Amino acid sequence: VQWTLDEQPYFGEKITKDLSLNEKQTADFMKEWKALFPKMDGQAEMPSMEEMQKKFENFDKKLKEILTEEQYKKYHEMIPNREN
Repeated sequence: VQWTLDEQPYFGEKITKDLSLNEKQTADFMKEWKALFPKMDGQAEMPSMEEMQKKFENFDKKLKEILTEEQYKKYHEMIPNREN
């Protein structure tokens, strides 16, 4: 499944609902989600695959701190493996 940059914030909000995050988790998750997918102004260069991989790795580490073990597992079941 592919999402446009405009859909990224909506998808992040959908994840918070699907994982039943509490208020603090939702705020923390959305902060990290928005940092992962900053708005592009049309002139910014897209990050390289290597840069995006590093961003996703850092995001994943932060998720382990935000989510419970069960939520973290469910998140990875919801999101396709980016390495394939």
